Amino acid sequence: MKSQKKPIIIAGSTYKDEKPNDFTMLEGFPETAIKKNAPNFYLDVSSHFGIGKQVSYQVVAQWVANAYKSQGDMQQNHAYIGDKETFRIFDINEDSAISKVTELFERLKNAGFSAKQ
Repeated sequence: MKSQKKPIIIAGSTYKDEKPNDFTMLEGFPETAIKKNAPNFYLDVSSHFGIGKQVSYQVVAQWVANAYKSQGDMQQNHAYIGDKETFRIFDINEDSAISKVTELFERLKNAGFSAKQ
């Protein structure tokens, strides 16, 4: 892409109570390679927020899946069963993406959505 403001593409996966898989690339698809010098980022999507802390990100994710039908296998699940998410930066991104994504996840951490690993 030849724009000065390129989007940053990150990979995400959901898991519950286990350590996330170490993913480096989907075999046969080099565009899915993960940037080797970038950290992984984690979110605790079971964190509650709002008035009386009655809503969690899991509820929001279900709204998205129902509205846009864009979340793959989540559509077949009765509930969003994962309580943690890990995100990785694709190698296709420029190296400057690392600091930008780090800043984003720092802001999320300060909002209460980080997950310790």
